[in-house]
Amino acid sequence: MQKTVLGYITSNSLRDGFIPHQIQNLLIKNFVEAQGHRFFPSWSEYKDSRHIVFESLMVESFFTGICFYSIEQYLRLPDPMGALKRLSARKLWIGFARENMSFMANDPDVQFLKLAWLMSEIYEIRDQIHV
Repeated sequence: MQKTVLGYITSNSLRDGFIPHQIQNLLIKNFVEAQGHRFFPSWSEYKDSRHIVFESLMVESFFTGICFYSIEQYLRLPDPMGALKRLSARKLWIGFARENMSFMANDPDVQFLKLAWLMSEIYEIRDQIHV
């Protein structure tokens, strides 16, 4: 079933530095559409905004999925486990465009552990490449 997926981008620097919003949006749009879903324009978390944009999304109901630019961005939320539980309660499709990964939020404890493990693996591989 096709979902309406909201993009979620960041103005903060990630491990690889700052990624322009246009690039984040394009990657999310292409990823979401390749998954067979409808892309809804991204909301942006502004630098040092304490994730108020994400919190405001939690009261909205116009979307059935959310796609973050990256897992790294998601893991920087103040309470990523709590956020995953709230997304799970809404049974949202969750995507991470940079890592080309998505899932239905139905078991937050297991999914969070998968995300944390994947992020550590990605960093380990990148560190080996950049040595």
